[in-house]
Amino acid sequence: TVIAAATLGWIGLLFTVNMLPETIGGLIIIVIWLALPIGLYFDSRTVQEYIDWPEYRWVYLVGAAIWIVAIIPGAVYLWKRHQLSG
Repeated sequence: TVIAAATLGWIGLLFTVNMLPETIGGLIIIVIWLALPIGLYFDSRTVQEYIDWPEYRWVYLVGAAIWIVAIIPGAVYLWKRHQLSG
């Protein structure tokens, strides 16, 4: 999914950003930065059609929009969603 790819992208980017040219690194940062909150929004909207979760969707969205901590809401969202589906 987009959420998993963006969360893993942030993690991978932390280790490889210094090895990438600035243009490519900047483009990847922008794409991941936009993809995570958008993916969270659409996935949470789909999930809410079936169950009453996430209760505070805006917290995940705001957290994902702050690039320095975006890994945390992405990982927490995926972990909780996995618990619900399992």
